[in-house]
Amino acid sequence: MFTSPDAALGKGWKSFSDTSVTGTGDTAGFHILRADESSSFAYQQVADLRESALGDIGPWTGYVCTTGSGRYAAAVYAPSLITNRPAMMAKDAFAAVVDLTTGKVTKPVTGVELAYYSPGCGATDTVTFTRSGVGDDGRGDTTVYDVAAATGTVVCATVHGQFTNPLPTADGNDLGGLGGKLVKVSEGGRTTTLTPLSGRLFGLAPSQGGAVDLATVQGGKDAVTRWDGTRLTPLGTAPLRSLALFRQAHGDLVAGASESEVPMIERVYGPLTPCVRRQPNSHRDREHL
Repeated sequence: MFTSPDAALGKGWKSFSDTSVTGTGDTAGFHILRADESSSFAYQQVADLRESALGDIGPWTGYVCTTGSGRYAAAVYAPSLITNRPAMMAKDAFAAVVDLTTGKVTKPVTGVELAYYSPGCGATDTVTFTRSGVGDDGRGDTTVYDVAAATGTVVCATVHGQFTNPLPTADGNDLGGLGGKLVKVSEGGRTTTLTPLSGRLFGLAPSQGGAVDLATVQGGKDAVTRWDGTRLTPLGTAPLRSLALFRQAHGDLVAGASESEVPMIERVYGPLTPCVRRQPNSHRDREHL
């Protein structure tokens, strides 16, 4: 990727362990790519995600995040055509977990939401997918699926309202936005308000010491704040639609620049994955170490 890696990365780059993971779509599928600093960040494909039953349906699109250990990537992907159908975007995308070392792909949930904030990855190896049942009138529920990346075990909950920006936490709960507030979702979908938000939430990332960093729109600007469990602390602002949060290992915050007819899709899944509520034996079960 770099023509002069010594100058760009430092002379010790071959011994560094930093890794970048991204996803890109084309007519062949949605591709998970990995780039290691020790290889001068040259991207290599780890997995190709597509659904053969859809045939040559056109280009694919999606979103990807990486778990806390860096071992797994979670992806939501779908044919780009569904972006013209909001009802399908809410519940008709595909979900996958990819082992970035072996390339193994598991598909623990069927029928999830295609949205910029999903999937959700935090400091652990649990990933979160959502399915929205919220209509144009704002009424309805969100189904939240927590998946142990190592085992594929699923724990789910139903949240009343539109729950966005899901972030799985080390204590087995999920954080996210609901009704203009930062909330915690516990077993069974019980929600606890942590703090009101001063603007629309569009980014949520784990930070050091158990804190979380939030990106919101406030007063016509993008704003970054930190929730430490007791209060929100402003960290900075940027021009509107110019900011994104990039999660790093060990909780370091990076804020930077953000930059037809498809009836067959509705017949691919069979039944959507039901939300069968199960009480895990312990938080250890949810994280599956």
